[in-house]
Amino acid sequence: MLNDNEIKIIGQRTENKYKDTNEALDFTAQLLLNEGLVKDSYIEAIKKREKTFPTGLQFENYAIAIPHTDSEHVNSEAMVINILERPVKFGQMGAEDLYTDVNIIVMLAIKNKEKQVPYLKALIEIFQDEEKVNMLLKCQNNDIIEKTFKNYIKESM
Repeated sequence: MLNDNEIKIIGQRTENKYKDTNEALDFTAQLLLNEGLVKDSYIEAIKKREKTFPTGLQFENYAIAIPHTDSEHVNSEAMVINILERPVKFGQMGAEDLYTDVNIIVMLAIKNKEKQVPYLKALIEIFQDEEKVNMLLKCQNNDIIEKTFKNYIKESM
């Protein structure tokens, strides 16, 4: 079970259209940087890792991306869930030269390396549940997104 103080969750609904993956990563990572949850090196590290190890995952009716990077760039455990009004192309995880239109970005900032796999498993469990995803996609308010997502994470951990 997850304690409230273990990880900071930031909910965000983005109405603007990003011109590319890097712009989406910049905006999402900046939310973590603004809160002091990551180091200045985090934004470049996340973009570099995404180029080498893409994180887009295609499900039947939607796609998500779970960008993350090494713990040396992180100050405190956190996640941003950024729900996009207009999808952005991300490279597909484990597939060279395949792309998917991502509706949701969940950016991880994990300080304790041992927690990364459990968080990733929890995220996959959440995003395999189309009802939960549809609920998130319908959320219009950042606070509601944050609260809903935090509850899903707690249930899945």
